[in-house]
Amino acid sequence: MSRRHMSAVLAVLGLVAGVTLAGGAGPAGATFPGMNGKIAFSSDRDGNLEIYTMNADGSGQRRLTASPGTDDRPTWSPDGKEIAFSRTGDDSYEIYVMAADGSNQTEITTTPGENFWPAWSPDGSKIAFMNSLDGLFYDIYVMNADGSAPTRLASGGTPDWSPDGSKIAFFRDSGTPFPSADIYVMDADGTHQTRLTTDAGVNYEPSWSPDGSRIAFASTRVGGDFDIYVMNADGSNQSRLTTDTANDEYPSWSPDGRKLAFSSSRDGKAAMYVMNADGSGQTRVTFNDADDEDGDWQALADSDGDGIPDAQDPDGVAAAISTLPADAFAGGGGHRTAFLSRLDGIERSIAAGDLSGAIAALQDLRRKVDGCGSVADHDDWIADCTAQRDIRALIDGLIASLSA
Repeated sequence: MSRRHMSAVLAVLGLVAGVTLAGGAGPAGATFPGMNGKIAFSSDRDGNLEIYTMNADGSGQRRLTASPGTDDRPTWSPDGKEIAFSRTGDDSYEIYVMAADGSNQTEITTTPGENFWPAWSPDGSKIAFMNSLDGLFYDIYVMNADGSAPTRLASGGTPDWSPDGSKIAFFRDSGTPFPSADIYVMDADGTHQTRLTTDAGVNYEPSWSPDGSRIAFASTRVGGDFDIYVMNADGSNQSRLTTDTANDEYPSWSPDGRKLAFSSSRDGKAAMYVMNADGSGQTRVTFNDADDEDGDWQALADSDGDGIPDAQDPDGVAAAISTLPADAFAGGGGHRTAFLSRLDGIERSIAAGDLSGAIAALQDLRRKVDGCGSVADHDDWIADCTAQRDIRALIDGLIASLSA
């Protein structure tokens, strides 16, 4: 969320005079179970807040958006292939969706007023979000993932969907003592709203753990600055994870549930940090004279549980090779066996972390299927031209995923 929007939210709660936020974006969305992928975050290092991605250790930082306004509050889709985010335009916020590489940026909201703070449902079919008609009072809406059929659920803000899709966590002004805000949960249709926190101060930015058992959040209950806390999903066993006197905010679980990303201003400007789920091992991972914040962790699917994300797993190519008839291969069953043996070796390289070696081996294997329809190539292992094109496309996709 931008500084303008966060200030407006806190103004509703009467907090602007008493609380200085570390940064300007919103908290991370729900983290879905899977393998740990990249972290999307927002940064104003190039002037405006824009969306970036990086590896969990801070390496491989890449800028995805470059709009003239503000791009913030990135949240990964459950399959890790898309990112929803908020963007300013003509002094209004709208929700956009883009591919994981930043391409195909598309505005999807049509609800009057300002629309921001998106949160995907676990099945990827819906997005919850905040809406404001006047910049002061906020409601939670849900819409289809294409932006259609927006429906109001409740007053409040910062929605976060439980991993099983049954509930949404959010925050709301609690009225007393002043100023205060608390974390609530409700059924996904807006019913059965239940208050989870009752401590003085501001409790907001709920982030549901991948297994649905816990909720991380930010709170000013001790000392007036924001710290990261965690509690059971029913509100019990609330415990403090960070104790720095600066603001620690925007918690986001890793898909394996072992770590939390968060932002902190403890070193001056807001920066991205990663810590263990018990609060130990707090490590800074971005280093810029700018505000880096609002992280959200990508979940990568691993259907066969072999520790290799589906998008990087050679099993898809192997399955396609296995289904081809023997007469599709120049050398019959022998070339099929050789192909599958090569893919087994490539899978072992990926599992060992040798991605450059796996890419080189895939490029060599691709040369075995690149002659049909152009120059005669006696090394072609697949004689059928249609099969060559199909296998070549699968190998190219695997190389692109491993190179990302």
